[in-house]
Amino acid sequence: CNGFTDGSATLTISGGTPNYTTNWGGYNPTSLAAGTYGYTVTDVNSCVFTDSIIIYEPEIFSASVNTTHVSCNGDNNGTASVQLQGSSTPAGTVSNLSYCASTPGTSLNSTIDHVQLTGDIYSLNNNTTGACDQYEDYTTTMFADITEGQTYSINVTLGDCSNNYPSGGKVYIDWNIDGDFNDPGEEVGIIPYGVASTVSIPITVPYSGAFGATRMRVVSQFLNNIPMSSIGPCDVGVFINPTYIQPWFGATEDYSIVISAANITATYIWSNGLTTDSVSGLSAGNYTIDITNGNGCIIIDSVIISEPPAISIITSQNNVSCDGGTDGDLTINISGGIPDYTINAAGYSQILVGGVSSFTTPSLLPTGTYPYTITDSNNCIYLSSVNITSPSPISVSESVNNVSCFGFNDGNVVLSISGGIPTYNENWGLNNSSSLSVGTYNYTVTDNNGCTFTNSVSITEPTEIQISSTQNNVSTCGATDGNIDITTLGGVSPYSFSWNSGQNTEDINSLSSGTFIITVTDANLCASTHSVTLTEPTSPIVSFTQINTSCNLGTNGSIDVSVSGGLNPYQYSWNNSATSQDISNLSAGIYTLNVTDANNCIIVENITITQPTAVNLISTQTNVTNCNGNDGSIDISASGGTGNYTYLWSNSATTEDVLNLTSGIHSVDVTDANNCTFTFNFTIIEPSGITATENIINVSCFGENSGSVTINVLGGQNPYIENWNGYNPS
Repeated sequence: CNGFTDGSATLTISGGTPNYTTNWGGYNPTSLAAGTYGYTVTDVNSCVFTDSIIIYEPEIFSASVNTTHVSCNGDNNGTASVQLQGSSTPAGTVSNLSYCASTPGTSLNSTIDHVQLTGDIYSLNNNTTGACDQYEDYTTTMFADITEGQTYSINVTLGDCSNNYPSGGKVYIDWNIDGDFNDPGEEVGIIPYGVASTVSIPITVPYSGAFGATRMRVVSQFLNNIPMSSIGPCDVGVFINPTYIQPWFGATEDYSIVISAANITATYIWSNGLTTDSVSGLSAGNYTIDITNGNGCIIIDSVIISEPPAISIITSQNNVSCDGGTDGDLTINISGGIPDYTINAAGYSQILVGGVSSFTTPSLLPTGTYPYTITDSNNCIYLSSVNITSPSPISVSESVNNVSCFGFNDGNVVLSISGGIPTYNENWGLNNSSSLSVGTYNYTVTDNNGCTFTNSVSITEPTEIQISSTQNNVSTCGATDGNIDITTLGGVSPYSFSWNSGQNTEDINSLSSGTFIITVTDANLCASTHSVTLTEPTSPIVSFTQINTSCNLGTNGSIDVSVSGGLNPYQYSWNNSATSQDISNLSAGIYTLNVTDANNCIIVENITITQPTAVNLISTQTNVTNCNGNDGSIDISASGGTGNYTYLWSNSATTEDVLNLTSGIHSVDVTDANNCTFTFNFTIIEPSGITATENIINVSCFGENSGSVTINVLGGQNPYIENWNGYNPS
């Protein structure tokens, strides 16, 4: 490399007498710079050889780097291209040579959509998708510059105008710039046959020695039963009745190519890893490149790819004041990029010139998202959007408490309000929302922005509690077989029931006659009453006349019964088994009568037959004082019975008291006013006769007086007097 010291000189010595000694005058023959170097060789015999050599170096290896900066902040469309110092390229970008015609018979059906070739500095990028043509000459408007020995890619996409027609094609470059595409290597690639085919064709620029403007031709053809090999650079088709010469359909496009000489071959390593002399798609930043020529000499260079400042936006907005309104607006303040600015926002467009960088829409925007586009003078685009909002719609949740009971006015409505802008005002007109009767009520809610919400609410009430009943009256008098079946409608179930007779069930049974009042209370504690009167057949009416017994323990009592009411015929049943209406020959006691009428109604009467008390005597008697005497007496006093007593004694006396009675049994018949006679017996006693038993002890020995007699006396009356006629009984 120019300026290096890596030159060397190697001597091949012969002759003289080895060994040899070399002397380079202080230089190292293995690391020499360009120049002339003298040396001497001395053998073992001190014989000396002197000469010099020349070390050459190449011309100075230099390059320049051309750049295009990033057009928009954040993009990556910067480029850098290395220009090596060498042979110059003739001026001009369009060849002056004439080339053969190439065109299909018609522009129908097949076409070329896209051709792209990235050159050293200038590139082709022609997208004509949807355009149907036969031949297009782009040589005066589009070119790419390429360099000998360098490799590039040609990207081609074929199109279809209609009917899905297939096509294929070829790409040609006039490398030796002789006005044709017939020389070897000038067919640089084949486009596969098919519908909308695409291909990337790599090319390496040959060392032809021809430099300057030349032509590239892209040919697309629909083939009808002919091979791809039939496609040539100078095919002209006819598609006019009656003559049809292929190619019928397709397209041909010509582009200019500028070939630069490559006097110096080099390899490239960019700091981003790319290895071509020209790089594109660069973002802003510092890039270095190592350029190494065929000798391994290296040039290190660097470039700065710059970018404009980013377009910066500050937006402000006035949101819609009420939900559904159209009074919003937005303001966009722009900085950065490259003035002037073109703005499209919310359906409005304006170009801001003369340093103006702010834009405000009219205040006519409804709520919504409004995309906007800012385009600066470099055609850099900033896209964003502004969301114009409105307060959420006023939302009202109505908590309705309906009238609790039919005919009441205790309904109320509580509004839970959200949305809009607090605070809120409720307007119920002339109504009080806390004490409403059944009906429909309008209200309006107004928020702090004056936005309103209007609605109505209906207050209902339960239907009136209606109680109906079906009853079965008591079947017979005094029975408890009545029942009432209740049906409840209206109000709010479930119901509770309360009867004046103490029950709390809906239906009641086992009832006697009478009026029964039920209170039905519903789930809202609304109450209603209903009364039912159960009837029973009229009962027989029993009256009687009784004759009590005339005498105590007598049996001449009687009962005379009279019955009215009820339903004939009557049946009679007495507790003494009698079945007649009247009974007689009764003793004192309780007589129970069951009177049963034709309704099986039973009337029970208890009748008491009474009797006089028995005649009772209080008596005082005096017994006979002496045996066989007649001084006994009986003094009586009668009570009980019916008074007005008469007396008849067993001795025929008729007085109450009797005297001069001997011992024995005396009876008296006492007869009262009812001629009831009671007999009483009295016993008059007299002292019994004296009897004695002797307990005799005989004399124990003859002639003695040890005998004795002891008398045990019975009867008579103490004390007793013994008379032994002068003897001692002991």
